[in-house]
Amino acid sequence: MNDTGFVDNKVVIKFNEYFSLDKIEGEFFSSPPFYPQPKFKISRKKLIVSFKDKLKDSVTYRLEFGNAIADFNEKNVLENFTFIFSTYSQIDTLQISGQVKDAYTYKPSTNVYVMLYDKYYDSVPAVEIPLYISKTDSSGNFIFYNLKSGAYKIFALHDLNKNFIFDKDEKDIAFLDTLIKPYAKLKTTYDTLDSGTVITRLFNDSLFT
Repeated sequence: MNDTGFVDNKVVIKFNEYFSLDKIEGEFFSSPPFYPQPKFKISRKKLIVSFKDKLKDSVTYRLEFGNAIADFNEKNVLENFTFIFSTYSQIDTLQISGQVKDAYTYKPSTNVYVMLYDKYYDSVPAVEIPLYISKTDSSGNFIFYNLKSGAYKIFALHDLNKNFIFDKDEKDIAFLDTLIKPYAKLKTTYDTLDSGTVITRLFNDSLFT
């Protein structure tokens, strides 16, 4: 489900059976983030996601639905369903991962937003929504997917009102004083077998009785 050159203000996802949504507002997560959240509508076997924000140019969007989608009859959950699309000619594939820990206790910080910006002034989290976001898990780990190449300033924030802005009532914030530059490292593997070599795999018949 990787679509490029996307310019519409809504996404229509077609399923092969009827389905239901459960707690979609709490389960849904996107990077780049939407504020306010998109509007979700079911039309027979289609899920329509309508965006209230204008889409950013030349980025890849990752829409994560968590465990909100389930088939209508048996309620089997479609776990961690993700839909990816790009507003230009390619799907970005770079990644960044890491861990956030409390500076005083050294314990992992959970449910913390980690935010990337392509603007570098120190007050940027107080005035702008981040270009990309991730969220720490129970071990304080986070990962960004579908990034484009570039240099980013990174912050971590306990975003109490979930508006992706560092407000005056929010005290817990962290940052790196250097920029992060994701890159891809190509690795070449050489075949050391001679041309024409036949590989035979032996099986124990008792395993298949």
